[in-house]
Amino acid sequence: MRGVGSSVNSFILLTGEAIPGDVLRFYSHGNYDVLGTASVTSVSLQSTPLEITVNYLPQEVQDVVDNAYWTNQMRVGSDFNVLNTHTTGNRGRGANIKASDGLIANNLFFEGVAYGDLDLGPEFSSWSEADYVHNLTIINNTVRDCNYPSKAAAAVMLHGDGDNPMDGNTNITINGLTIANTTASNLYIGASEAVSLDDVWESWPGAVATFENVSFKGAMGNRCIEGKIGKQGIMIATLEGTVNGLGESAVAMC
Repeated sequence: MRGVGSSVNSFILLTGEAIPGDVLRFYSHGNYDVLGTASVTSVSLQSTPLEITVNYLPQEVQDVVDNAYWTNQMRVGSDFNVLNTHTTGNRGRGANIKASDGLIANNLFFEGVAYGDLDLGPEFSSWSEADYVHNLTIINNTVRDCNYPSKAAAAVMLHGDGDNPMDGNTNITINGLTIANTTASNLYIGASEAVSLDDVWESWPGAVATFENVSFKGAMGNRCIEGKIGKQGIMIATLEGTVNGLGESAVAMC
C-alpha cells in the first residue's frame, strides 16, 4: 500500500483502508526496511483518495513518505489461534502464517506439501501480500513428510522477504517442535530478532538447521537430531550473516 505525504502527521491514502485506532507500520520502498509505526487518529471520509492523520509520523517515514509502503496491523489477521489441526496433502503449505499476535499450538502439519509444512513470514516482493510477523507463540507442533524440497527451503521456515533477508520478524517463541521424515531441510530461521528456541527434535534424512541474520534470547534448551535407528546423529547448523545468542548448543548430540 502506497501513501503520499502531505504534512508531518498526515498523508494521502492511495489504496487500502484505515479507521481511528488502527496501527500502521511503514516500510521503505524496494528493500522493505522497517521505518516505524503510527496510530491513526482521524480519517477524512470526504476526500478521494482518503487523507488519514496519525498521532506521529516517524522522521524516517517523513523523509521518504512519497515513496514508502505501509501495512495496517489491524487488517492482516492478527490476534489469532491455530489449535489442534491436522493438515495433509496440500499443494502449497501446511500452514502459511503472515499475521502477528498469534498462538500456534498442538498441530500436526503433515505430508506432501510443496512449499514447506509451516511457513512464517512476509510476502512483499512476490505478491505484495503481507507484513512481517511479530509476537508469535509456537508450541508442541509436529511437522512430517515434507517431501518436495525443490520448492521448500525448509520444512519449517521463519523468514524475511526475498528483497530483505536481514530483519523484520520479532519476538517469536518456538517450544516443543518435532520435525520428521522430510527430504527438505528441516528448519530455517532468519530475518528475526528476539527468537526463543527450545525443545526441538529433528529426524533424518533432512536434518539440517540454517540460521541467517537472527538473534536469539533466553535459554536454548534441547535441540538435537534423532537418527532413524536409536538416538544418534548430530545437528548440522548452517550459520549465515549475523547470528547472535545461539550459544554452543547450536550443535548438539542426542
